[in-house]
Amino acid sequence: MDIALKNLDEIIRMDDQDYRKDYELLREIEKLFNLENRVFKIECIDNSHIRGKACVSAIITYQDGGFYKKGYRHYKLTQRDEYAQMREAINIRVENFKKEPPPDLIVVDGGLTLLKCVDEAVSSYGANVDVVAI
Repeated sequence: MDIALKNLDEIIRMDDQDYRKDYELLREIEKLFNLENRVFKIECIDNSHIRGKACVSAIITYQDGGFYKKGYRHYKLTQRDEYAQMREAINIRVENFKKEPPPDLIVVDGGLTLLKCVDEAVSSYGANVDVVAI
């Protein structure tokens, strides 16, 4: 695997300028958050509601140097509190890992509790995905 990653680094170094900038940005993200995995695909998840009603979750996807709109997801949620909503949303996404493979990195809008919630759901599925919260 190390040889394949070194070859990829060299190909990108010699190749397209825009792709190289994206590749370098992803490597910087890996360093900044001290991630375990190489990052090529990122999913960001956030939940919203209006006074406890109209609860929704949205996922946006970044892949191949830009936002990947086919990877965007929108879920209507039944839960009312922030933590239950995140648990509901991430469980829906995790259940779809078989159809649509998991990303390398999930970015959660929230604190430590939401980070743990998402990390537990992803780990329970057996997926090797880094999770950060902002």
